[in-house]
Amino acid sequence: MRLRGRLLPLAELAEVLGLIVRQKALNHRTGERFVYCNSGYFLLHLVVERASGVPFEGFLRKAVFGPAGMERTWVRDSRGFRRPGLARPYQRVADGGFHAVTPGGWSPLSAVGSSEVITNIDDRGRWLEVLRKREVFPAGFHRDMLRQGRLRNGKRTGYGGPCPPIGRHRY
Repeated sequence: MRLRGRLLPLAELAEVLGLIVRQKALNHRTGERFVYCNSGYFLLHLVVERASGVPFEGFLRKAVFGPAGMERTWVRDSRGFRRPGLARPYQRVADGGFHAVTPGGWSPLSAVGSSEVITNIDDRGRWLEVLRKREVFPAGFHRDMLRQGRLRNGKRTGYGGPCPPIGRHRY
């Protein structure tokens, strides 16, 4: 998260809520412009926790990760996050090399709900298979996930819709 030019580590709940609450007005009228923003996802994770009565990761484990067979996927919910066998991320440094980033300093734009799902390549493959087979989520989920938004003037937002192909692979 960037505050007055400073990068902050994994955002704490109070920090993120404080930023959201301090915004007193919309940036523009609804439907006139599209600007991507993660605060809705952050708030959604709080709604999921309150409605389900369990932590966000517990809900995802029961509703998504478990049914998908994703046993090595977690939600990083604290600066001290550790799991057995978890690879450490690396970051490019000024001399062109790389150094390991300590847990809690992985992503300066981090907040549970809007990011922080950590997985491995096998579980990533399982996730893509879930999306391909369309078995875990309710009817209409995939259609809605792939639909681009439209503004009041009829123009598409450019957000949503199928992922662009990567080489010969399509999702």
